[in-house]
Amino acid sequence: MEFPRGVLDRPSRMSGASVLGAILFGTLATAFIRWTQHNYRLVTGGMPIFSFWATGVITFEMTMLGAIVSTFGWFLWESGLVRRPKLRAPVPDIDPGAVCLRVRCRGHEVAQAAEAMRSAGAVEVQGWEA
Repeated sequence: MEFPRGVLDRPSRMSGASVLGAILFGTLATAFIRWTQHNYRLVTGGMPIFSFWATGVITFEMTMLGAIVSTFGWFLWESGLVRRPKLRAPVPDIDPGAVCLRVRCRGHEVAQAAEAMRSAGAVEVQGWEA
């Protein structure tokens, strides 16, 4: 089924959120480790108090955790599961085995999208105005 350009396009910022979450968590983890090692000095036989080699594993793991948590959180936000939309279309009653497709489009694109769905074999097309 082919829709007109822009009917199903939805910009996602999930990759940016993932990178920013990774950078934030990694930076905070490294800063916390540095703060801890300088405030609770532990003499380790001539080795430096703070070393990136010693904190590398923790920084890496916290960076990955930041990427995972921010990606999951952004997914929940974009899907609308953690925010309340102003107007939400009612959930349709569909038969078992049927497929329900929701398309958000502008007023002048409604007829074209409905015709595209009918020509692709849609059994029923319903409209809902926000």
